[in-house]
Amino acid sequence: MIMIDDNAFSNMKSNRVGGPFCVGDLVVIADGVHDEAMPESRMGVIVERLGDSGSDWTILMTNGNRMKFNSYFLHKVVSDKSTGDDK
Repeated sequence: MIMIDDNAFSNMKSNRVGGPFCVGDLVVIADGVHDEAMPESRMGVIVERLGDSGSDWTILMTNGNRMKFNSYFLHKVVSDKSTGDDK
């Protein structure tokens, strides 16, 4: 099972640049954000950090479109290790 990390912002102890996110993370875009270029799944992979603030990212969406988002609108996708099911 795949779960959304709703506590991503509470994990600010991370030593990675840009807080809890880094290039390669699988993310889902928050509900309420609308764009015709966004796939129905709202999922993508972080491919680039923008600027020095570490809060803006380029996301390669599952439909192949590249989109830019502030980390406020991103939720990290994590596996549910309690069930051992990564599907």
